[in-house]
This record gives sequence, structure tokens and C-alpha cells, in this order.
Amino acid sequence: MGVRESINRNPKLWAAVAGVAVTACILAVVLAGRRSSANSSIARSMFFTQDDGATWTAGDVAQFAGGSASTPGLSRVRVFKCPKDNKEFVGYLERLNGSLAGVKQIPVSALMNPMPTMVEVKKQGGKQWVSGVSPQGQQIVRVACPVDGTAATEVLP
Repeated sequence: MGVRESINRNPKLWAAVAGVAVTACILAVVLAGRRSSANSSIARSMFFTQDDGATWTAGDVAQFAGGSASTPGLSRVRVFKCPKDNKEFVGYLERLNGSLAGVKQIPVSALMNPMPTMVEVKKQGGKQWVSGVSPQGQQIVRVACPVDGTAATEVLP
């Protein structure tokens, strides 16, 4: 027996099956829209500095695209906190390198957590920016508490 014959013999059953399928599709679209709008409100802020980390302020993630090797200005500051004394300190500074120069619109997710190949880093007060993937860069991004050397926790605005 073919599909067409089955539909002709049981039209109400197939109408119900089609109705359930359409309802499931509509529900999936609604839930996906709700999920993406919730994600768009997550962590769109990061800390920035213009004075090598002496002071820092929270700002929108879109500002991060402006502070790069080719256009100096704002650098992202990665702020950390020690579990023992709860004091905040600058772990390191970060800026985009020239790899995204031709990109018109950078996704927020890429700016919030850029790949190490996209950034240059330096210690607060350091003179030279180094690649995030270089051995020096990997050493810089391993942040420990200055008091006791224990692991520090990053603070987000």
C-alpha cells in the first residue's frame, strides 16, 4: 500500500500528524528566537584603559575593535581577583592585532573571547606587545595572585 492510498483511507489521522508537525516547527522557531535574544544580552561589557591599566572603566564590547596595533587607543584590560584578599588587579592588557583589519563587522562573541592568534598582550607597565600565541604571550596570560601565587579569577563588568 502506497502513501497516497494510506492518506486517502485515513485523512483525519494524516491531518493530525501534519498538524503536530507544523506545531512542532512553530514551537522550535519561537524557542530559538527566545534563546538568541537571551544570549544577546549576555556580557557585552569589558574593561578598557587608556593609561596602561592605571585606571580602567567598563565599556561596550564594540569599543574593543577600535584599539588595535594599527589604531592605538583603548586597550582591553583583563582584571582579576585573588580569592584570599578579594582585591582586584590588572592581570594583563590586550588589543587586537592587524589580522582583522579588513573585517567590517566583527561578531560580539569573537570580541568577547578572541582567539589568541587575533590579539597582542602585555603586562601592565610593559613596553612591548607580543602575540597571544607566542611563548611570552602564553606566560603573560597565566595570571597568578601577586601575594601568594595562587590562581586568580577573572572579573567581568
